[in-house]
Amino acid sequence: MNDIQKCWNETKFHNFESGASKKRQTALQSLADRYRRFSRMALIFAILSPCWMFGLLRHSLNTTDISAYLFQAYMVLYFLLAFFMDKWLAKGISKINVAEISVAEVCRLAYYYRKKHFQFIAILLPLAIILIVWLAMLLSTEKYLIYGVVTGALVGIAIGAYKLSQFLEEYRDIISD
Repeated sequence: MNDIQKCWNETKFHNFESGASKKRQTALQSLADRYRRFSRMALIFAILSPCWMFGLLRHSLNTTDISAYLFQAYMVLYFLLAFFMDKWLAKGISKINVAEISVAEVCRLAYYYRKKHFQFIAILLPLAIILIVWLAMLLSTEKYLIYGVVTGALVGIAIGAYKLSQFLEEYRDIISD
């Protein structure tokens, strides 16, 4: 028992921001950074999507259909919701301090944020399906644009599944460490 206590007392927690270990990160830091990148990307899409969607819809519809403007507003709201969700997850993961709380508490918080991640997917996925179907309906007269929407959806599913596996791998690393 004294050996375990001595080992624990001699354990030093390194500051990963200093010196040669600047590029090293814990699984928690890596996960928080991943959420930050996703939140930034969602914010950029929320800002830029009305611009490029306005051009696409204006040229393909040749009309001032109110549903096109409602679609753009819906798209901005979707990306803002994704931004706030990812920002919240990044902030929560960043607050986990392995030097100050027990291993059991770190695992509990990791499971909590993983559960929230799945809940957020359960909210965003149906909204994304509505977004894609709505876009396809707006572009229903343009056969090749529909092919593009379908192709984009399939590529998005593949990329989303890959990114989800990366998130889950980070959570496994947190639990296993």
